[in-house]
Amino acid sequence: MHASGGEVIGSVTEVTGDKQDDIFDGLAVQFGRSGPVRYVPGESVVAIYPGEVRLRIAFSEADRLEPFAKPPPEIVILPEKAPLRARARAWLSRK
Repeated sequence: MHASGGEVIGSVTEVTGDKQDDIFDGLAVQFGRSGPVRYVPGESVVAIYPGEVRLRIAFSEADRLEPFAKPPPEIVILPEKAPLRARARAWLSRK
């Protein structure tokens, strides 16, 4: 990953967004080999090429990026099926 001046900032560890709806939100970037992981919003990304990402921000601004926090997992809650006795009673009461 390169800053606007061409300096190497770090490497991408994760891409955030919604694959199903083809939405790109941003990148999680690790600074150096053991540096902090920070969040780069999508509007700060100029271009993405195989093996290279170019940013709109300067190298000096990179340390001001927010720490990356993994988004919470999506939870799908399905309605429970009513017990057989309740379903039978409801069906019989319709007649």
